[in-house]
Amino acid sequence: MLASALTIAATVHAQEDSYLWAFDRDKPGTVPARLIAPAGWAVAAEATAPTRPHVLAADASTLTNAPASVCSLDRMSLDTGQVWARVNILNGAAGVVFRQRAADVFCMLTVSREGNRLTLTSVRSGAATDLATCALKTTWGRWHRIGVELDGRSIHCFFDGDRKLTAQDDLLALNKGGVGLAVAAGSRAQFDDFTIEVTSRGDAVHVPEPTVEVILTRDQILFRNTPLSLTDLSRQLTARFDPTQRLVLRVDRDVEFERVEQVMKAAGAIGFEKMSFDLRK
Repeated sequence: MLASALTIAATVHAQEDSYLWAFDRDKPGTVPARLIAPAGWAVAAEATAPTRPHVLAADASTLTNAPASVCSLDRMSLDTGQVWARVNILNGAAGVVFRQRAADVFCMLTVSREGNRLTLTSVRSGAATDLATCALKTTWGRWHRIGVELDGRSIHCFFDGDRKLTAQDDLLALNKGGVGLAVAAGSRAQFDDFTIEVTSRGDAVHVPEPTVEVILTRDQILFRNTPLSLTDLSRQLTARFDPTQRLVLRVDRDVEFERVEQVMKAAGAIGFEKMSFDLRK
């Protein structure tokens, strides 16, 4: 498994494999492993990043022959699941890519700083068609979270935790397709916490292996039935770390996703690459 990605296999009825790229262990000036990007994309230091010290920066300010510059995830094809990213729009528009069939055939959800809009777009042979759009009431100069949930023909679009759009597309919304990030032509943006959640139908397969269990409630982190701060949890996990272990997160349904991310990143910094989670309530 990649050093820059964490894999999670859920132990509920629908199996979920999640992948997180925080870019913090990647070298500035490079493109992270498994991400395929044209010129203008590179890891960079950024003090305002949601997870410091690095982000993935994209510059398409000179692009004129395509609707967007796309950074694609190699060897990943998503049918049912979710694509998320945190984005800081420096100018223009940027967002996430899904249902990618070729370099110039894909769907993308972008947020525009100048137009103050969220737009779902279908790109076919380089020609862009808007499928749905809505106005946003937000402030710029800060990071936002954008994402899509794919469920059959339905495409649900989210901005800062709220579902803003739902649309369908006969050609691109069915079957598997590639995923990635996009910055619109003439735009510049930064990305952090690029997350893919792949859902497949059927029961999860359980393989006996050594585990370390952490419980996340709305107000507490519990390790061996003892409430701990995130810093203290990191110390405890470091002391008990074994590369063969799986970290199991027992998560209450009302826990904010950001808190789950924090624990994932802390465990990833220690060396855990294999994690599982299930919902407690």
